[in-house]
Amino acid sequence: MKYFLTILLLLFISVAQNSLSAEDALSTVPEELYKSALLCMKDDSADRKKVLELFLKAEKEGYREKDVYLIIGRIYAGEGDQERAFRWNEKAALKGSTEGALRIAMAYCYGEGIEQDYEKALKCFLKAAEKGDVRAEEHVGICYLMGLGISRDSEEAFKWFLKAAAKGHSPAQMRVGEYYLYNEGKKDFAKAEEWLLKAAEQKNPEAMNLLGEAYMEGGPGIGKNQRLAFEWYSKAAELNNPEALKNLSDCYYYGKGTEKNSNEALKFYERAAEYGYTDAQFKALILSLEKKDLDKAVKYARMLENSEYAKEYEIAIADSVICVDDISKGNIKGLFHLFKKYAQEILIILFIILSIIAFCAGGMIFLLLILYFISSRKTISPGPLKTRDAFSAFIIMFLSHLVFGFVFGIAGIFVAGKLSREPELYFFLSVLLAAVAANIFNALLWFLIIKLRKYGIKETFHFSNMPFRKWIYWVAGGMIFFLGFDYGYERLLKFFGKTIPPQELVSRIQQIPLDSAHVPHIIFVIFTIGILIPVFEEIIFRGVIYQAMRNGMANWIAAVFSSALFAVIHMEAAYFVPLFVFGMILAYAYRKSNSITLPIAIHCINNTCFIMAIFAEKIL
Repeated sequence: MKYFLTILLLLFISVAQNSLSAEDALSTVPEELYKSALLCMKDDSADRKKVLELFLKAEKEGYREKDVYLIIGRIYAGEGDQERAFRWNEKAALKGSTEGALRIAMAYCYGEGIEQDYEKALKCFLKAAEKGDVRAEEHVGICYLMGLGISRDSEEAFKWFLKAAAKGHSPAQMRVGEYYLYNEGKKDFAKAEEWLLKAAEQKNPEAMNLLGEAYMEGGPGIGKNQRLAFEWYSKAAELNNPEALKNLSDCYYYGKGTEKNSNEALKFYERAAEYGYTDAQFKALILSLEKKDLDKAVKYARMLENSEYAKEYEIAIADSVICVDDISKGNIKGLFHLFKKYAQEILIILFIILSIIAFCAGGMIFLLLILYFISSRKTISPGPLKTRDAFSAFIIMFLSHLVFGFVFGIAGIFVAGKLSREPELYFFLSVLLAAVAANIFNALLWFLIIKLRKYGIKETFHFSNMPFRKWIYWVAGGMIFFLGFDYGYERLLKFFGKTIPPQELVSRIQQIPLDSAHVPHIIFVIFTIGILIPVFEEIIFRGVIYQAMRNGMANWIAAVFSSALFAVIHMEAAYFVPLFVFGMILAYAYRKSNSITLPIAIHCINNTCFIMAIFAEKIL
């Protein structure tokens, strides 16, 4: 009996021990599952679905810590299931997780997995901010700044940004710097620089870009430094900041802080264009056209066409490029589409053109009537030129400039496009050659007319000699008077807040490089503009037009009409007054000297000095 009781006691103890170990095992199973899931998650080759199942099983078995809720929420978010992600993040927040509160706040803010609600978002941000989370503090500031879930209050926003910035949070430091940089009444460039530098040291690309903008514009305390701005734009662009990519492109395009470089500008405009910046897309389109890369231009034209932020003129240019591409591929439908889309604009342009033609035609008819009335008077002296010849000479000259300009322009485009690496230069030279050809044609035509009328060319145009001393006095006097007027006219315009834009001719000449390879081009420009064109212009305007007019009207009326026509033929509206005055000086010199050689000399010297001054400015 004694042994039997002992055996029973041992069996009871054994069963009790086994029961206890089983309970201990049950209590450790969920934690082991969680740890196994963590190990599995660290394995990049692991199936995400199986990892999720392990975490869900751990939670189901009793491991209900905030960490597992956050992980499950992150996995669901990664799979695009925002609704489930929200529910699990909410469970983490209820467990006291700051990260969970921040996540559901962002979900409310952007409407991810839950209906958008800025007020609830702000409450969640505040809960996380109360626990000292710098990201939450920054977002509370954003809510106040943007008026999300609460009234807009930039001062309160700044306080929250400053609170997070003081803890070293770089996005908040960037926002504090931005506040000091742009907030009216609170601008402090020195403080802006201080906070932006702190954020930039933490590789914050937005802060780097803002530093670039600060140095580009300049302000009290930091000054303007385009070179430094370029460096910060470059650093931000290396981190793919979209705004910095666009700003860096502008630096290369306009030569701000660095040398102009269209290739680099295009490279960065292309990168910025991918982020949806319409300005970058438009500049990329223009530069692609300049480089004759139609395929790339069409690519950015289509981007602009689909952009809701593109300006009307940008879309119009984009549509034109797409149309040209369609036509080049034999698709004429693109042209009809363009006409259909811009039918109203095209009709308006046609109406304006027809109105201008009608106005000019009416003006010409009125001028003809005046000239006819004046020319009915008895001429001053018999000769080959009549008053009506003046009008004929101008019309023929105008038409010949159009014809020669078209012919030589097409030839210049062919040479520039097919044979030259400098298309703009060769096109400019072809335009100059067209002007010379037109002037020579007109001079030879009137020489022939005078011969047919049986008069001498030398006697008609007064190619007479003058004493050298008298010639010097007249040339010097005419040049001094014209330069004095030109300077006074420019100062007068500046007094009234107006400026004369630079002549197209000046910008073209300035683009010619001053090196040995371009010496022939420079000589050609000086010879044509400085000698050939002035000689033949004087033969037509003073020798034919002015002289023909003064045969039937007063000298001063003839001078006014011929000088006005001289100014018109140059097609520089902004320079009409200086050109008109210059024509009056030349007409006066011709009448007083009774020799065409004097206005020719004044005109040649003026043009030559003008061109030499442009080249001298380039050297200096």
